[in-house]
Amino acid sequence: MDTATKIGLAALLLATIGALDFLVIRAVSRRWGGHSQGLNRRLQAIAARRSTPNDHLFKEEHNPTGGLATWLAARMPGLEGVQKLLIRAGSVQTASHVLNLTLGAATVLGLVSYFASHSFLLATAAAMLSIGVPLLRLKGLAAKRRRMFTDQLPDALDFMSRALRAGHSLSIAIGMVADELPDPIGHEFRLVFDEVNFGISFQDALIKMPQRIDSSDLGFFVVAVLIQRETGGNLSDLLHGLAGTVRERLKLQGRVRVLSSEGKYSGVMLGALPFLMAAALSAINPKYMDVLWHTPKGNHLVYGGLFAMAIGFAWMWKITQIRV
Repeated sequence: MDTATKIGLAALLLATIGALDFLVIRAVSRRWGGHSQGLNRRLQAIAARRSTPNDHLFKEEHNPTGGLATWLAARMPGLEGVQKLLIRAGSVQTASHVLNLTLGAATVLGLVSYFASHSFLLATAAAMLSIGVPLLRLKGLAAKRRRMFTDQLPDALDFMSRALRAGHSLSIAIGMVADELPDPIGHEFRLVFDEVNFGISFQDALIKMPQRIDSSDLGFFVVAVLIQRETGGNLSDLLHGLAGTVRERLKLQGRVRVLSSEGKYSGVMLGALPFLMAAALSAINPKYMDVLWHTPKGNHLVYGGLFAMAIGFAWMWKITQIRV
């Protein structure tokens, strides 16, 4: 098997791995990642968030898969961060369950890659990719959920402001937001409302919200409400003003996103261009590209170019990420 065939097989295997990982995460999210709808599901969510991290992550009786992955999860650093990422993505899975899936996928795909290409390096890359893709997918889901929550937050603040002016208490206003607004903000406010009704202090229930949704705007809301409860003041006007501030920040973020999109798409095009040119030249004149595939110096140039492209792409992506 020549080098060009091996490279094509490796690209096909990596694409297959990415597709399989995407399908696995999508299927698991649909099966276990739905929001709590009934009272029993909400009680379980509240109980899970009141328990200690180790109880929630690694108890055998709550993890039917168990086995080696659970034993590793209990001793592996960083799994609490994975569980926090799952909660922010809107999933009710445990970190040990995700570890079971990723370890199984890494083992199977690594073995398939090795037997197909007889390359230990390719098998290792396939195994690492099968572990990294689900985490990146969860990060994407968490970021999407955070954006949806932030977009809904000004309407929720205005809703509470009007409810307070009508004479309702803050807890009742939060319950009304939970009933009237869609997920994810309706789900999160429903959790706060249920926690208060089930005996948790209002302050503790409110403080837990930014832990589930990593939003600075939500943090402003929580701090403003807690300070107002200590010092007094007109909470209705405070929430109305905060809603206007959040809307202005969202408008500014939209402008920044539009202005930085040119740099992002330039990075994508520059990163894809060498691969497109290599494919075109290989199809037009294969002998012209044989120097890269069949000589040690050509292979070194390919590896060096890929490394430099990765650094440049990461650098360009970083400088276009402007925080508002």
